[in-house]
Amino acid sequence: MVALENIDLNNYVAGGYFVAKPIQREDWMSTELLPEKIISLSSCRNKSKVQIYWGWDTEKYQQDIQGAGINESDLESLKIWSQSESIGHPNVFYSLDAAQDFITKFTPHNDFSAFGIGLSKELVAKFLSDNQQTMYYESTQKTQDIIYGINLVLSQHESLEPDGNILGFEILSYSYSNLDHSLLCNYLEREVFDTFGIRPNQYGLFQSYEDAMKIYAWMWEDENRGEPEPYYPWLIVQYPIT
Repeated sequence: MVALENIDLNNYVAGGYFVAKPIQREDWMSTELLPEKIISLSSCRNKSKVQIYWGWDTEKYQQDIQGAGINESDLESLKIWSQSESIGHPNVFYSLDAAQDFITKFTPHNDFSAFGIGLSKELVAKFLSDNQQTMYYESTQKTQDIIYGINLVLSQHESLEPDGNILGFEILSYSYSNLDHSLLCNYLEREVFDTFGIRPNQYGLFQSYEDAMKIYAWMWEDENRGEPEPYYPWLIVQYPIT
């Protein structure tokens, strides 16, 4: 088993960067297997994950914006940010600098972190094949292939930025170009432990690539083990705010 400190980021392709807080373990989650604070980039579980569309309608998403600690005086800047080419729908920062700049500008004192995700090189082609993107254009009344968000970042085949803290692997579903559900959404941490003897680490993530791949294969064996969406094992790296 390869310890986290020995993981070579060159073996993983960057899938983008995100801004989020840790989440609190909920009452229905296993107190024996999960820490009180969990790192997750699931949009289902982690409502603090910054979303581009907040800036599209600041009145509609006022509660989310306030929950992130973004000041009312920054709403116009948030609207401008939401149209930036440095981000991709629905919540992917295309560079670490862009994620760090967001935190510095909008949420400097609210416990947000910048996270990068990486997918093993052996899974990138499968991911892009499984999740081809299209868009319907009203002007031509035709649907065309397009690439954006996580798909776009992966297609560039670049490594994650160095100098981060490698936290572990999260098994996340992918739906509508979004990291949607974690296996925690379906109480599977206990079943994983009972089946494989694999225990989440101090972040609520899985400690090795070998363990993550076992769980990934197990999730694909039966779509009823999670949501009816494809799941992938993502390496999660946390970065300092500079």
